[in-house]
Amino acid sequence: MLSNFDFVDQYPDWNHIAERAKKAEQGMAVAPEFAAIFGRSAMELGIKWVYGAEGMDTRDPYNYGKDRELFALLKDRGFTEVVGDTRLLNMMNQLRLFGNKAAHGGNALTHKDGVLSLRILFEFLSWMAYCYTSIQVEKVFDEGLLPSGDGKSAASEKEIRQQAEKIAAKDEALAKKQHELEETNRELDDIREQNRKLQEELKQLRMDRQQQGNFHIDPITEAETRRRYIDYDLEAAGWVIGDNCIIEDEISGMPNRSNTGFSDYVLLGRDRKPLAIVEAKRTSYDPEKGAKQAVLYADNYEKKYRRRPFIFLTNGLRTVFLDDSSGYPRRDVSGFFTQEDLQMRMDRRGLRQSLSDIEPRHDIAGRPYQIQAVKVVEEEFDRNRRKALIVQATGTGKTRVAISISDVLFRGGWVKRILFLADRTALVRQAKRSFMDFFSNEIPMASLMDSKDDPTTARIIFSTYPTMMNSIDTAKSADGRRFFSPGTFDLIIIDESHRSIYQRYQAIFQYFDAMLLGLTATPKSEVDKNTYRQFELESGNPTFAYQYDEAVEQGYLVPFEQFERTTELLKNGLHYRELSEEDKAHYEEVFGVSGDNAPDIESAAFNKYVFYRQTVQTVIRDLMEKGQYIDGGDRLGKTIIFAKNRKHAKFIVDMFHEMFPELGDAFIQQIDGSIDYHEQLIDDFRTADRMPQIAVSVDMMDTGIDVPEVLNLVFFKMVRSYSKFWQMIGRGTRLCPGLFGPGLDKKCFYIFDYGGNFEYFSLEGSKLK
Repeated sequence: MLSNFDFVDQYPDWNHIAERAKKAEQGMAVAPEFAAIFGRSAMELGIKWVYGAEGMDTRDPYNYGKDRELFALLKDRGFTEVVGDTRLLNMMNQLRLFGNKAAHGGNALTHKDGVLSLRILFEFLSWMAYCYTSIQVEKVFDEGLLPSGDGKSAASEKEIRQQAEKIAAKDEALAKKQHELEETNRELDDIREQNRKLQEELKQLRMDRQQQGNFHIDPITEAETRRRYIDYDLEAAGWVIGDNCIIEDEISGMPNRSNTGFSDYVLLGRDRKPLAIVEAKRTSYDPEKGAKQAVLYADNYEKKYRRRPFIFLTNGLRTVFLDDSSGYPRRDVSGFFTQEDLQMRMDRRGLRQSLSDIEPRHDIAGRPYQIQAVKVVEEEFDRNRRKALIVQATGTGKTRVAISISDVLFRGGWVKRILFLADRTALVRQAKRSFMDFFSNEIPMASLMDSKDDPTTARIIFSTYPTMMNSIDTAKSADGRRFFSPGTFDLIIIDESHRSIYQRYQAIFQYFDAMLLGLTATPKSEVDKNTYRQFELESGNPTFAYQYDEAVEQGYLVPFEQFERTTELLKNGLHYRELSEEDKAHYEEVFGVSGDNAPDIESAAFNKYVFYRQTVQTVIRDLMEKGQYIDGGDRLGKTIIFAKNRKHAKFIVDMFHEMFPELGDAFIQQIDGSIDYHEQLIDDFRTADRMPQIAVSVDMMDTGIDVPEVLNLVFFKMVRSYSKFWQMIGRGTRLCPGLFGPGLDKKCFYIFDYGGNFEYFSLEGSKLK
């Protein structure tokens, strides 16, 4: 049987995509929902193939062993730059929405929706074939090849949902298997080099084809996507055409011969007065073409109803929002706001105070530099700037400043709902505790990481980035509509703002139309220029900065003393003939070769083998002999060892137990995403009188974890990011009064550097003798 997707079979690597695409086509015989579900899945498989071809990573760095959600993959800045065509990207997003709607229930998809799902999939796979293969796709999508069927009669909503769950489970298993293969390949230099060369060839082929510019989107598919996208987006936001959404509403007072005009869409409040008008243009037009026309409509609605409506300008692929009554310039938004969101913004017009008139609470953030940070942000928001970036050294109270700013915005009538984002569950929990300390029961809060919390009534919501990405698609309100609309939040607080966050999770900030408050401990000179661009700031000039040296000088942080030791192995490499018999045996076990076949390991390559027995013993011995102790010298102070990977971390823990069995199992613990209940281990480490004393961390404790009792940091790996290096140093900078006894405060912390990091970054510090 002929299929629109026969061309996909011509490329062997795409057999799994072709199979899923043809199932989508065949699904039309049963129900349009099946076409959407299988079509979405086939598109996701294709997107992941493109990621692999371009050398990009699909993995979720905060959810071990899983891929990022489709929403995140589709909106990733790197991927959007690869595709390079906003029209195609928006069409693909519509297929994602169709698939979600089919999988999660709600109003049934129409036959046209099912056909459009297949058309969009055809466009994307045709683009892949054009860019990455010699396959020539000259034909257009042929609806005549679609199977006939009796529509919904053959599939219940339960059957559709079960099919969606089955596909999701299959895709997850496939992704897991792929990651396991990639991990194996990383250990094999030859395969890795072959993959790199193939990626370079595919990338160059794609760039050459795009330069030729011979791929064109089918105008029928594009026009149908535009028409459906506007209606779908209005429906998703709770607008009902013919009820609270009026089409072609006549309005008088226009400067034309008839003195009348027709607004494309008018969105009504519960009082039946216009909250917003929507001016829609063809896809081939810039939506801002209709800006003046929409402003004239708004002028006349304001005269008639004595309040000025908001304005949306759209061409179905791009939507622009204008709130000229509040003095803000127009800005792009991801879609239409709900009636509740618009009503809340309308009500706020008469309630909002100037932030400069509101004094920050000194019991929240009372240090002079903290008060200054709050006031600087107040001034920026008063000037209609919607973004602010605060650079503060770790331990100087960034979260307190964020809480104080939130408090000022609540009291000033600027915000109703706030979203706090962090990159790990432990940081989300930590932030929620801090906010609750000051707001108590005044403001309801919820964490999306805690199933017991109720986000429907919360005014401050806490989440990790991946969970929020997933919730945008999956969270539903009581009436079955999406819970998070583009207008849900008024402020988003971004903990530890850095480039990778915006690279991977830019879609969150594009989706929500909210003010942004970024927090980072990275020195302002090292903050990535793209981060400054995200906040519409000049490179090197954050909204406010308070750095480590200032904080130490003013007594708000403690300095460090540095113990830099490059072991002979790291300095000179490893030479088999010079090893003891015991070490030769271990070498043979690690590298699988012996005798004349045993190669020397040069120092530049030795970082791969930091789990070598002699090296680990040296590091542990240095720590136990030279580290800072508490309890009168009886117990090693809280210590973090930064390990290279999980295998390395386990080797360190095992070696420590071998060397110091008398200290027991709990004294040292491996903490990374592969360990069950690792969040509980972090909480235990954070508690002064609980074990472990030593946390061997693989990325889990590099940033954000506040443990004032930390006295020793061990860098047992090379860190080649300056900003990350300083964030890791920040784990030891906090003050800790009475740590060594009454009146005996923490004066400094020790850094043991075995990765040559201080030398690499040309840093100097007090040397530990």
